Amino acid sequence: MELNATEISNGMWSCFLVDGELAQVEQKIKSYRSNDEVISFIRGVMDKHKWMKFIKLRGDPKSNARAIDCRKRGNEYFHPRIRQYIKAVELYNESIALAADNSEALAMAYANRSAICFELKEYADCLENIRLARENPYPANLLPKLEQREEACKVLMNKANSEKPKTDQPLEPKLSYKSNPRIPHIAECLELVQDEKFGRYLITNRDLKAGDVVALEKPFSKPCKGCTIAMFCSDECQQKAMEEYHRFECPILQDIHRLVEHVLVPALRLTIKTLTTFNFDLEALRLLMESDGKNTPNALDMDWTSIDPKETYEIVYNLESHRDKRSPDHLGQYAINAIIMSEILLQRTKIRDNCKNSNALRNITELLIMHHAMILPVNSFELSFEDYEDKACKREVLMEGIYTILSMINHSCAPNSQPMNGSDDNLALYVLRPIKTGSPITIKYCVKFAITPLQERREYLSENYYFECQCEACANDYPLLENLKVVLQKDMKHESMRYCKSNKHDPKSPVDMLKMCLHMINKFDQHTPCVELEELETEVAKYFSDVYWNNPRKLKYKSLCNI
Repeated sequence: MELNATEISNGMWSCFLVDGELAQVEQKIKSYRSNDEVISFIRGVMDKHKWMKFIKLRGDPKSNARAIDCRKRGNEYFHPRIRQYIKAVELYNESIALAADNSEALAMAYANRSAICFELKEYADCLENIRLARENPYPANLLPKLEQREEACKVLMNKANSEKPKTDQPLEPKLSYKSNPRIPHIAECLELVQDEKFGRYLITNRDLKAGDVVALEKPFSKPCKGCTIAMFCSDECQQKAMEEYHRFECPILQDIHRLVEHVLVPALRLTIKTLTTFNFDLEALRLLMESDGKNTPNALDMDWTSIDPKETYEIVYNLESHRDKRSPDHLGQYAINAIIMSEILLQRTKIRDNCKNSNALRNITELLIMHHAMILPVNSFELSFEDYEDKACKREVLMEGIYTILSMINHSCAPNSQPMNGSDDNLALYVLRPIKTGSPITIKYCVKFAITPLQERREYLSENYYFECQCEACANDYPLLENLKVVLQKDMKHESMRYCKSNKHDPKSPVDMLKMCLHMINKFDQHTPCVELEELETEVAKYFSDVYWNNPRKLKYKSLCNI
């Protein structure tokens, strides 16, 4: 019999129930003050009843036959009568991931993907895929067709470069105010405060207006998500990943994805990166874990111009985990997943070669995985974009990352700020509504008052973030969008006409439309909440995406079509 981590967890708890031990076990886990105690208890149960024997590893074998099948299915979506390029790219990517190195199957998959790039006018990517096809044994009888595409691509790329105005390039978000001299990626107006009610959170020491950009942060940890299991956007990206974590996760990633819940997989990757960041200094990691946040530095007091990766990780490690609010069965599930992932990592990779004491490595690895599994879901930010194709808005998630400063921003169901993707995995924080001096910076944790009813919001936040929301929208029970009042229609129409007349407004320019929407929000914010301001906030998100991404509808392709 073969079981995954969730099935083992359910089976173990069922046995506790049948044996009449459930209440005793839950009380015991609840009494433990450390993850080490929980893991030790769960491992004892797993060893006693031999639960690990149900974990069956298959490895990640390459298969040219499966690669060819994926490519052929991709061809069906690429057909001129179908033209579903995104689906075709997904299948070509899967074909590339499955194909053996230096095989005809790999060459053919790259060549077919170059055809997608050509049709989407991504000429640089097209040429790179053609290069990769040639580096593998591409069939000689098909070379003329590939060469013809290459020549056509070069001609069209040169033509596009000569004709394309420079203003067509997406803008780069920049801080609206002077940067913090010690933390160049945030504005000097942001301060970190702490109290018993809200914990650590950011406030502003000056008035802010809608449209201000107050942070531009890179992630400490993020996956390079291209497609099937692991693909990389460049040779440089692949090399960096190999140094930090991928050389250890590569042999086991297929099994990990099959055996462990998808949301917990990043905990393993962050654990491997932590071990390599500390150069496998287990004693240093042990001291960090035993400090229990007592000596946690104020992130805004540190000098980020010269910060060490270990210091950055110390901030990450001490992000909120809500451990004390988690139920015994949840803690048990985290421990089971940590034990299984740690066991696979130590038994099926060469990571043990970096430490003399394999027992200590196993213990540290289990503790890190369990801790990371708790902090990641409540502190990660999604890098996403809004696809407005066919007059419908669809949110596409590209990846998730840990942003050490932005992770300290509190939630509101009527947020005054919004994270936005920047280039190179930066996350830009822009102000959505005017914010007064001394007020907290807030964002939404997935739920907003205009879309989700009060009770449903509170239940979601309690179950996933372990707090009862008392924001202005919850305290005042703001109505849903369909029940909001229309109060500004005439005033906004008059103001928009005046604004357009005095500012040489171009309604076809996303930049001009963004400026006008922000102007209206700043002018009429005192009327919050109302239909018009909610609709303006949606428009601002769209125009920010257009201005700073330029062509957001191509992002899904760009996220998939990694080299």
